[in-house]
Parts: sequence; C-alpha cells; structure tokens
Amino acid sequence: MKVTIRIPCIPHLPSRLANNFQDLKIICFTSVINLGLLAKHTTTFTHMDTSLYRAAMEGNTEILNQNKNHLKKQLTPNNNTVLHVSAQFGHIQCVMEILNMCSSTYRKANSRGNTSLHIAAREGHSIIVRALIEYANALNEELENGVGTAKDMMRMSSKAKDTTLHEAVKNHYPIAVQSLTQEDPEFCHPANNVETPLYLVVERGYVRLVFVILETCTIPAYGGPGGRIALNSAIIHNLEGG
Repeated sequence: MKVTIRIPCIPHLPSRLANNFQDLKIICFTSVINLGLLAKHTTTFTHMDTSLYRAAMEGNTEILNQNKNHLKKQLTPNNNTVLHVSAQFGHIQCVMEILNMCSSTYRKANSRGNTSLHIAAREGHSIIVRALIEYANALNEELENGVGTAKDMMRMSSKAKDTTLHEAVKNHYPIAVQSLTQEDPEFCHPANNVETPLYLVVERGYVRLVFVILETCTIPAYGGPGGRIALNSAIIHNLEGG
C-alpha cells in the first residue's frame, strides 16, 4: 500500500520551535510505520511514541508513569529523552518523576551534545536548573576526572563547545547564571569555539551578569574572538556598571 503523508513546510519557525516540530513530525511518521502502513523501518533506536512525547511536553505525569519501563530507550529523532522534553517546557514535576524513574537520563546528551541541563539553562527554567544540580549532588559520586557528578554535568559541553553557562548567559537568565556559577565557583568557564561566558556578557552589555560572574567565580576565563579579551570589549562598547 502506498501512503502519502503531507506535512506543511514552515520555513520561518524560530530554531527552537523548528527543532520541536522536526521531532514531532518524525515521531508522527514513525507512528505510521508502527501501525504497519509502511513496510520498512531501518532506524536502529526506538523512536519515542507520540503519546509519550506529548506527555513530556504537556507535563502529564500519569502517562509517564504508565511508560516508566520505556523512558530510557525511547528517544526523539534528535536523541532527546523525555527529560530533555520536560526540561524544555518547564515541567518541574515531570522532571522529578523522570529522575526518580530513570536516573541515568540526567546527563544523557542529545545529537547536538546538549544535556537536559543545557536545555533548562537555555530556556531560563531556573527551578529545573536548580533541581538537576541538587539531584546530581545527591548522587554524591566522584568521577574519574576527580569532580563530583553535579560539577561534571555543569562542565559538559555540547558539540558547539557550549557549556550550560554559555546557554544561560546567551539568553540572559540571571537566576540560572547565578545557580551555575555559585555551584562551581572554581571552574574557569572556558570558551566555546569563540567566546567565554564572561566575554559574552560584556560584549552584549549584560551588566548584571558581569557582576554575577565576577562576584562568584574565582578565576573566570575572559577570552574572545581574534585574541580580544573582555576588557577590550568593555572599552569598545563603553560598558559602565552601576
């Protein structure tokens, strides 16, 4: 049987919404495959069921609990777990339920190298940022790199080399920035492919975030593109505190 699936093209969606649309689009397509309307299914991982994705997106803990044995193995086409999805949409109760049912998801990275903490920091969900940090602290494990699980999670970088602090400062979320810096004050917060978090906040004129980083981090890195440093950017942009 030949089945034609028409999915509207939406070329001007913001990038974050476009990613969600792509996930949901392919999940729906996979659901058709699972119904047996298409014969061939060549992916090597289990696509997330549409109802499970929607439950994580809408904060439906009942559906999540009904599928608790499948949370770990079901991923979106972008390799997002249900924890990524719930963290993105700000559902703290779902986040805690998922962590209790499937603890290994807390540091699982998607296809872009983003953990759920990256996502929560990017969206400014400071309560979820705090909850993920406290959860990792409660595990109280020391890893091979000599740091605890919470610090290790916060220091993880995406494929674009962005840390969770990069995500929080890029999107100007002071409370998330404060949580991330206070928890790991001795970390230097190095550059991604181009800029350090400190350079970013100076460059963009986020005066409050400049003071948060300088007051909480003991040795913050301050490099930027072309060998420039945060002080250069402050002079160029005439950044004034107070």
